[in-house]
Amino acid sequence: QPAGGPCHRYRDKAAFLDLIEELWWDTPVRPLIGAAKRERERERERERERERESLTLRRVRDDDIAFIFALVNDPGVRSISFHSEKISWKTHLAWFDRQIHENNPFYIVSFDDKPCGYVRMQRNQQLPKYEYILTIAVTQGHRKKGIATAALRAACKQALVEQSVRKIWAMVKKDNIASHRLFIKTDRKST
Repeated sequence: QPAGGPCHRYRDKAAFLDLIEELWWDTPVRPLIGAAKRERERERERERERERESLTLRRVRDDDIAFIFALVNDPGVRSISFHSEKISWKTHLAWFDRQIHENNPFYIVSFDDKPCGYVRMQRNQQLPKYEYILTIAVTQGHRKKGIATAALRAACKQALVEQSVRKIWAMVKKDNIASHRLFIKTDRKST
């Protein structure tokens, strides 16, 4: 096997045993390719289902102020923000008060009943009516686990139900590869 080739585990073959049962190692590869793609898609769908079952979304409440303050000041969140300096408690109090009293979609994301992020959609006077700018943040322990993708999908669906949202914009720094991937993936898979 040349360097950089695929890596397979013993358990990976279980899904294909019935396909090679007749000819075993003499089975041509071509029929297995389609079966492998279908099996991968079924596994992705099972994973998305697990995400949906474990993830909950609710409107932000007054008592979420400390959680959001800690999250927005997380070094990982600050590093990918357009304004990367730390946010003071006084500034956060004023900002949070405005956010909680506006009628914009603003949700706490929980995974296994523990808050792990937020999704916020903000009106901008420069955008047409019913268009919003999106902000999403996930705690460090929940990053790279598909939580952001599931949260973003759920929040967009909820916002469409609650309000007349027509378009959602995301502004992402060029070097924020994770967010670029998140929005491309979510856009492709949106329902």
